[in-house]
Amino acid sequence: MRIALLFKITIFSCCFTTSSVICQISGTIRDANGDVLPFVSVYIENTGRGTTSNDQGNYELALQANDKVVVFQQIGYEKQKIVLQNFPAKIRKDIILKSIQYNLSDAVFVASKEDPAYPIIRKAIERRKYHERVDSAFECNSYSKGIFKMLDAPDKVMGQSIGNFGGNLDTNRKGILYLSESVSNLKFRKGEAVKEIMLSSKVAGNNRGFSFNRAGALDFNLYKNVTTFGRAIISPIADYAIAHYKYRLKGSNINEEGKLIHKIEVIPKVKADPTWRGYIYIQDSSWNIYEFDGYIFGKQIKQEAFDTIIVQQKHFYFEEVNNWVLRSQNFIFNAGFLGFRMKGSFVLNFSDFRKEERLVIENKDEVLEIVSGANKKTTLYWDSIRPIPLTDEELRNYIVKDSIRIYKESKSYKDSMDRINNKFELTDLLFGYEYNNTWKRTYFSTQNLINAAQFNPIQGLVLGTSIHSLIYLDTFLWKRKIETELDLHYGNADNKIQAGLTQEFHLGDIRNSIFAISGGRKLNAFSPVATTNAFYNQIFSLFYKNNFFKLYQQYYLTGRYSVDLNYDFRLRIELGYFNRSNTINHSNYSFRYRDSAYISNSSTRFQDSFLYVNHSKLLQLRFGIRYQPNVKVWKTPDGIQKLGSDWPEFLLQPTINYYSSIKKFNVMLNLYLRHFADFGRWGGIKTNLSYTRSFLSRSDVPEAIHPGANPFSVNDLSDKMSFKVLRPYQRIGYTRSSEFHVEYNLEGLILDRVYLINKLGFTEILSYSILAMDKDKPYSEFSVGLGNIGYKMFRYLQLNWVKPRYGSAWGPSYLRIGINNVLQIGM
Repeated sequence: MRIALLFKITIFSCCFTTSSVICQISGTIRDANGDVLPFVSVYIENTGRGTTSNDQGNYELALQANDKVVVFQQIGYEKQKIVLQNFPAKIRKDIILKSIQYNLSDAVFVASKEDPAYPIIRKAIERRKYHERVDSAFECNSYSKGIFKMLDAPDKVMGQSIGNFGGNLDTNRKGILYLSESVSNLKFRKGEAVKEIMLSSKVAGNNRGFSFNRAGALDFNLYKNVTTFGRAIISPIADYAIAHYKYRLKGSNINEEGKLIHKIEVIPKVKADPTWRGYIYIQDSSWNIYEFDGYIFGKQIKQEAFDTIIVQQKHFYFEEVNNWVLRSQNFIFNAGFLGFRMKGSFVLNFSDFRKEERLVIENKDEVLEIVSGANKKTTLYWDSIRPIPLTDEELRNYIVKDSIRIYKESKSYKDSMDRINNKFELTDLLFGYEYNNTWKRTYFSTQNLINAAQFNPIQGLVLGTSIHSLIYLDTFLWKRKIETELDLHYGNADNKIQAGLTQEFHLGDIRNSIFAISGGRKLNAFSPVATTNAFYNQIFSLFYKNNFFKLYQQYYLTGRYSVDLNYDFRLRIELGYFNRSNTINHSNYSFRYRDSAYISNSSTRFQDSFLYVNHSKLLQLRFGIRYQPNVKVWKTPDGIQKLGSDWPEFLLQPTINYYSSIKKFNVMLNLYLRHFADFGRWGGIKTNLSYTRSFLSRSDVPEAIHPGANPFSVNDLSDKMSFKVLRPYQRIGYTRSSEFHVEYNLEGLILDRVYLINKLGFTEILSYSILAMDKDKPYSEFSVGLGNIGYKMFRYLQLNWVKPRYGSAWGPSYLRIGINNVLQIGM
């Protein structure tokens, strides 16, 4: 099967480049005023072959012997056709397109009468599912080009010079940051692209990377009720679209094929809703989308780095499958933040459509496969197959960046840059130091000492650092590597050095195998899931004499191995030996309340003297089996990148503990379930469920059942959901435990309809958590919150009102602040 696939790819590549091409037609496309027209579809009539004009209005199209008519089509302009008669080596033909005049009927409109666009839209909605699910399977080829430009950039941000982005910006602070092209083969079933094989990829200045502007990356299928781009965007012909849009018929026109095309303006009923503005063109009788030209603001999709996102589409009738399919799409955006102004576009052109009576897909989970050598194509290859001509600016960018790349990849350049960057300065003692040997792909760094410094009453003032090294074992690839981490910390109160060494070996195979060993001495929290942030803890300790660190001393030696059994299953095995001992507070220092003492390390405000290690020596064997059905992946020559799945993720984790001092076994069985369900315009629900059962002898305190808890008014908004009010060690189980968390994010469904409030961009969040442990009464929390709090693109805060319930009794209300991971300090 693999050989057959490679044979088909080879044949396709040959056909794509040279098969039966006898000449080439090219030229410039303008409007009646002489202005160039970019993104015009140029194709051979009654075939799937075509191209698109570039930003300068230039086009090129290879012709074959049986080609009769070339068609030029642009949204809002009359379609123009050229009949081919003679075939010289090259045909130069400049085109002028005339604007379409859409005429309204002579009907008299009154305020109480419905706009004539509505009956047309209702017909299109009725036929939506038919056009979405194309009955026949088919294949096609695609060409995509992505470009990302900096229009303006400040010299400094927050006092820090940002340079010229590696030579990408000119003296006017402008330049192309990213330019890439790719050619793919796509397979469709029921209207969905189920497989993309990227045959060639070119990135300016990078001959080892691959294009991220693949054909399936920007799927704006308007026949679906919603398409997701940061937020679920409602289609103008969704089943419930009339509840979200107003429609105005701007006119109708009979096109060159004698088909009546209706131009309809789409207007959001609620400005903050994730809905399009612009025009949708519907063909009468078949009620399909003929063209689309719409835009949406970044704030409508809660992505305020974007100012505006524009999507333009052209569809055509694919006779072999008796339905309409997408021929070309332009995705254009403007963005800006912190003084930066950017613009980008991703042009996608489909061609060579062919019906497949029996569509064979070798591995359905590999939604993208990049063939070996895809990024090794020559300039001659790209010049021969590129359907959209490069602009002068793009051509210069390729030449300049490829020349710079050759120079930057030389040993002399890398060594000279390393000598500059590796120069040691006194400030590196505080802010961290990096030493790189780029040619040998070896990297070394130390942690920022300021962030490493902290206080807790067990150690006192803690100073230390983390030393990290990274060695890549291949000349070009990034998968095989050795990572080493050395942690060193010293506490002035307990006068002890805590040191740990971890070494990870990434074997670089397709199964993502990792082997790691670690050993040393460190202070461990009694609760392995307590989210006790070191920075927050030292603030509470120094100012309020409240310490939430509950630690024990541990010597350890562990080894672990993890590997993908297939795309859905991953196995992890870990074996460790631990020698533990109890410790005490060694410092009573604080800024305030100096006459009072800290609560002992073995006690909490809920219970005295119960946090002890009772069995010092522990031999532990732990297995982890992670399973998520139907995981989709990208398969590249470098390895596999998992994309996740719509199905829940399961983790089965049995642990065998052997306490050698008492010669007894304890077995813990943990089962976790995590799932996110996307409900489109209704938001999404995140669910976490865990069940733990203990067998044989009673576990020691560190191996007991500890629920996810938080001691602070500020909590981390991580994927692992936990209780917001429940304190660490407030409840500990030794037999069984069930924990359930559910969070519903409405994504502005209600607040976007409240005047003035909708300008803030907040989202509504409802959550519920419950804990059932041993024979204790259930504990639960209900909370109502606001998410997406912040300014512009910096929205990392969440505010929650939380009401706990202890058994049948309600507790007092609490306010909790959630902070996204990017703002976590001292973790």
